[in-house]
Amino acid sequence: MRDGEREHDPKRRPPDVRGSEAGEAGVDPQCEQRSADAEHQQEGLDRHVRDKRPRRRAGYAKIARVEALRWLEQLEQVDYDALPGLALLAAHALNFDENAVQAARRRALLLLAAGGDPHRELELDGRAVESMSADLDSSDRRSELAAALAGLQAEAAALPRVQAALGILVADEELAWRWVACALLAEELAEGA
Repeated sequence: MRDGEREHDPKRRPPDVRGSEAGEAGVDPQCEQRSADAEHQQEGLDRHVRDKRPRRRAGYAKIARVEALRWLEQLEQVDYDALPGLALLAAHALNFDENAVQAARRRALLLLAAGGDPHRELELDGRAVESMSADLDSSDRRSELAAALAGLQAEAAALPRVQAALGILVADEELAWRWVACALLAEELAEGA
C-alpha cells in the first residue's frame, strides 16, 4: 500500500453517509431535504400544469369565450377555408362523452388505415369521416351544434368572412355535422403526428 492510500474495506461506509447523525437509515439529512424540496416543486409544477389545461364539462374540453373570439379573429385573416376551424370551435361547445369520441376516432382511424395511408388528407365524404359522423350523431347534439353556431355568429358580428362561412354551416345542418366529425378526426391526427 502506498503512502496516503487507505486500504479498501467493504464494511466501511462511504464518506458521504453519516452514521448516527443521519438516523437509523443512514441517509444524509441534507439529501433528504433536497429530495423533499424537489417533490414539493414537482407538486407545484403538476398543479400549475393541471390548472392550465382546458376545463372539461361532460368529458370534452371547452374553449373560453375570449379564446374563441381570438380564434374567430384569426380565421377572419387567413387565406384558406375557415369551415374546418369553425367546425372544430363549434365541436368544443358540444356535450361529448370523451370515451365516445375516442372510440369513434379509433374506428375512423382504422378505416383510414384500411384505405392506405392513415395520415392522408381527410375527405369530407370519405368513409372515415362518415363513420365518425354516424357514431357521434344524435338529435341533441345537432341541436347543440345549431346553438353553438348561432353563438359563434353573434360573436363574429364584425367579421364578414367568418360570418359568410358560418352562414354556410347554419344553412346546411348535415354539412355542418360532417365538418364537426372531420374536425374532430383531424384534431386526433394532428395530435398523433
